[in-house]
Amino acid sequence: MSVRPHQIWTCFVGLILISCFSANQASACRCAPSTIEEQINFVDIIFTGTVLPGGKTLEKIRMMSEEAERSWSWYGRTKVRFEIERVWKGEVSGEPNVYTGVGGGDCGFHFEEEKTYLVFGYLRTPEVRATQDFGTVEADDAVEPTQIWAHICSSTMELSNNE
Repeated sequence: MSVRPHQIWTCFVGLILISCFSANQASACRCAPSTIEEQINFVDIIFTGTVLPGGKTLEKIRMMSEEAERSWSWYGRTKVRFEIERVWKGEVSGEPNVYTGVGGGDCGFHFEEEKTYLVFGYLRTPEVRATQDFGTVEADDAVEPTQIWAHICSSTMELSNNE
């Protein structure tokens, strides 16, 4: 049995079409343009602080999907513990955790240990869902009822030593 050139061409075109239609759509972080004044008014907390040594951890969170009932999905987040130096807006003290994505399409900010940042944060109350079949989704969130979140679309930035 011999393979004809048009059969190879048909298989090749078919594979290309299958790969085009079955590929997952890539997501990228898109930030709406805004001024620093708009950011100051929009965020809940602004502070300067230093990421504590060993204060950065990656967490894997299990959540129930909004689209499909009884369907679980996983996502990552980064928890970063800060030592507060000065609060510019809102109320925060001590060594709070700041949450962000892991980077890439989730707009996560890349914090580095022992570096100082001006953090523009949003307060968020996590949704802790409980169902008869699955129990509580995220136990740690119940301990920390209000979370501070930051991302690359806010004006959060690393400060150099002379700032």
